[in-house]
Amino acid sequence: MFDHINDALFTRKRNALSKRCAKGALKQFLEAPTPSLQNKLAEIEFLVADLEMTGLDPKIDKILSIGTSVIKAKEIDHSYASHQLVFQDNADLTESAPIHRIFNQDVEQGVPLEQALNEFLSQLSGRVLVLHHAPLDKSFLDAALTQVHGTGLVCRTIDTMQIERRRLKYQGKEAQKINLTSCRQRYKLPDYTAHNAAIDALATAELLLAQLSHIDPNNDLPLSYLS
Repeated sequence: MFDHINDALFTRKRNALSKRCAKGALKQFLEAPTPSLQNKLAEIEFLVADLEMTGLDPKIDKILSIGTSVIKAKEIDHSYASHQLVFQDNADLTESAPIHRIFNQDVEQGVPLEQALNEFLSQLSGRVLVLHHAPLDKSFLDAALTQVHGTGLVCRTIDTMQIERRRLKYQGKEAQKINLTSCRQRYKLPDYTAHNAAIDALATAELLLAQLSHIDPNNDLPLSYLS
């Protein structure tokens, strides 16, 4: 019952935003059918994303790259993998470049922010967004979309960090680390070079599949279980 009510409110919010949007990528995204909380996990396509930014404050820092991976039918479809560098004029990369290895000459080759966001919206259409530490990346997406389109991102979102936090709490192991690398190690997933958006998106996709294999091997649970 509550899933039905939440679905109705969610759809109403997207419809209201769509009516205020001019024609374009955001309007198309908002008008596309979106998975219901009642849909089984096996029925859903997921867009797994990762961002690299100049810092951690969405009010002053900027998105430098967006990496994505797609899960369909409980498998990663590598044909949908993407990585976009985002042009940012006069970006201060002094502190962030040693971490993500994105330098000014790389950013200068990037696409405009609006183009990157529109491509991201197209990829996300009809899918559920997956992030590791969703509050951080989602806050940057909200800020960027508000800058370009005047409104934040309204979509279904799953947070693999939050999934792991709940699993560890249930096991009485809350004190363990829940960054992406530590989470992957618990499932014996291979080590990847971190802080590249495309690689981290793939790493998060693999983590979600590993988590689901322990939580719900048949993917019979509804989306609401993870939301």
